[in-house]
Amino acid sequence: MTRGFTLIETLVVMFILGIIASVALPDLSGSNSHKLDRAAEELALGLRFARDESVRTGEPHAFSLNGSDSFIEGRVIRVYKLNMTNPGIYNSASVLYHPFTKQRFNYNFYNQMDGVKITNPVRNFYYKRVGLSDYLDYRLYFDKEGKPFIYDNSFSPKYRAYKSGELVLEYNDLTKKVVLEAGGRVSIE
Repeated sequence: MTRGFTLIETLVVMFILGIIASVALPDLSGSNSHKLDRAAEELALGLRFARDESVRTGEPHAFSLNGSDSFIEGRVIRVYKLNMTNPGIYNSASVLYHPFTKQRFNYNFYNQMDGVKITNPVRNFYYKRVGLSDYLDYRLYFDKEGKPFIYDNSFSPKYRAYKSGELVLEYNDLTKKVVLEAGGRVSIE
């Protein structure tokens, strides 16, 4: 008499192999989502770091997103101490170091984030000007209270952010937003 496997024994073995496979194999469907989440966290970290350094030191710090609207892959992210002598001029010596990697917070976002793109225009941050029309800029300055603002030519904060600026990220068919509210709160949606 030959002995074989019963149906229950076969099902138990297949169930155990299924559990092992689900643990051992990477989640291929979630890899796009993971890249997008990582990129959103990095942008949020830059905004929060500039804001927190302003509060910690009592001196204005900046977050900037340089590049052009037509060249999405060329966006450069910078976090730096604001030069109060000439706030509109970026000084490479004032770039802060990333709190985790200990590298300068000055990099090409597209290359660093494995192809995740910032898809909305460069000038993402809206400012309200006293007696003038609204203003868009790619720079974001934080005062000693951690509130976003921008300097005018007289170097005094005559207008502050009034609307949340947002950075829209895209990777393949997925999107995510990093939002900065007028009070300085950063969130990811």
